[in-house]
Amino acid sequence: MDPKVQILWLSDIHYKHQYGSIASKDLDEFISGFLAYIDQLEPQTFDYLLLSGDIAQEGSKEDYEQFENDILAPLQQRLPNAKLLVIPGNHDVSRPAAEFKTEFIANISKKTKRLDFFGKDIPQFEKLFENYSNAFSGNTAVPGQSSATYKKSLLYGHVHDIDKKIIFI
Repeated sequence: MDPKVQILWLSDIHYKHQYGSIASKDLDEFISGFLAYIDQLEPQTFDYLLLSGDIAQEGSKEDYEQFENDILAPLQQRLPNAKLLVIPGNHDVSRPAAEFKTEFIANISKKTKRLDFFGKDIPQFEKLFENYSNAFSGNTAVPGQSSATYKKSLLYGHVHDIDKKIIFI
């Protein structure tokens, strides 16, 4: 692994689309201060922007659109060389598709192996994260050297950065 890999890692943001419709001096100051801090870090040197889990509060399309507008787009402008890695959390689940989740949890308690369950219901599982996947799959900063499964839904798979000699799984 290249010991000089620089990663900006953000987690548990829990962004809400309602933030766009309320005037909040505190939120605006927080975001401006955060972006100003990033500007001081020589942002062009970052190799990766990692967003891990609970990016949205409710997993809605609108949550991701507001996050893109308020945080991701300005951040990516400042990090022009950073590849984007995203990993969902439980709040990134699309609530209307969550009926599947109840069945999944019930079947685990009946000694069903997770892989067996996922094997037959991968499309249902992916539907849980449909808004999340749609929000990020078209982003040009997602690494091209990703596995086919990661490129498809950004839920599972791997990214292999040959130049930096690093693999994200």
